[in-house]
Amino acid sequence: MKATTELSLESTPIVDTHCHPFVPVKRRLNLSDICALLYFEPSDIREAKELERRFTTTPPVVVSRLILELGKLYRGEEWAMSHLPSEAGIILEERYERTQNYSEYVKFLCDDASLKTIIVDAGYPQPPIDLETFSNQVSCGVHYIFRSETLSDQLLTKKEPFSDFLLSWDTAIDEALKDPNCKGLKSVIAYRSGLDVYPRSKDEARKSYEVYQQDPTASLREEYKPLLDYLFIRAIEKTIHFDKVLQIHTGMGDIDIIGEKAHPMCLFELLKRAPFSSAKVVLTHSGFPWVSEAASMTSLLPNVYMDLSMCCPFYPLGINLRLLEALEQAPIRKILYGSDGMSIVEVMWLGGKLIKESLEKVLGKLIQEKKISKSERQEIAEMILYKNAEQLYSLSESQNL
Repeated sequence: MKATTELSLESTPIVDTHCHPFVPVKRRLNLSDICALLYFEPSDIREAKELERRFTTTPPVVVSRLILELGKLYRGEEWAMSHLPSEAGIILEERYERTQNYSEYVKFLCDDASLKTIIVDAGYPQPPIDLETFSNQVSCGVHYIFRSETLSDQLLTKKEPFSDFLLSWDTAIDEALKDPNCKGLKSVIAYRSGLDVYPRSKDEARKSYEVYQQDPTASLREEYKPLLDYLFIRAIEKTIHFDKVLQIHTGMGDIDIIGEKAHPMCLFELLKRAPFSSAKVVLTHSGFPWVSEAASMTSLLPNVYMDLSMCCPFYPLGINLRLLEALEQAPIRKILYGSDGMSIVEVMWLGGKLIKESLEKVLGKLIQEKKISKSERQEIAEMILYKNAEQLYSLSESQNL
């Protein structure tokens, strides 16, 4: 591959713009454990048994690829290709042994992927992981994104008057955005009421808040949508004021996503009008599976960006296709790398390995087809892997946690 493309990104630095803090996972794992950690944690023994039955026979491709890449890392490519997947247990046992010196293991993976900086969404998991403790576990720079709906959820339980609720919300958001280590806000409104957001008056928000306080159930989603819209708009305005970034979950996700309202184009009418058009917005997950539409938005809207998380590493068979969809329409300077890594450090590491592999292949193919020149390919790769992120998020090593 590298002989064809004449491009090796192995030592190129990476800025992971969208991942999550994680706690040490040092216990012995099997394939169903890996799948649970990647997607969901089994709630009872029966569910765990069903996972084990399903995923030890036909594990998702991302699980197989994770085991394969760990095999290459631990024992070399020749051994991995000749033994896997039938001897995956050997690799997982070696993982267990290596994780007993956890800090060294994490450093080993971060160095192998050349992870330079990560920007973590501190809103997941809950209860929150202490970021200072987390940053001491990894061998790269750490910054964070403050999730606005997590704050809203906490404040809604206090049942305060709306004016007090709003004051508490504003104060906490302002305090976070004043922190140099905080690089912006994150919204998951796609899970709460959808991306079809409209400007609302303060009075509409207050009435919606009061309805919610009377009966905070999912069946009242339409009734409290004005409140969620109002806070979303307020979050945009905050990021504009503090010159920070707003990450917005777009595209499909967990089972509770509002699928019909998760399409990134639902945001188009809002983000094209002033003053919201001046906000620096990142469509996280590239709106997956609507990657082409997200790329189109970045080409039309001056301050809208996209990251490649979820495409990479969770859908490894389609990374090249999704990358081509992004490159076809999105300005290069607006494509960011992200892994959405969580639960175990290997996801963050695997994402870094796979995005470099994909860039080598895709850019090599574009050179062969005379779509780009050889002189452009290294710069394009570096822009996507770290340069765009450093510029957008104003990254500085002196600000690391």
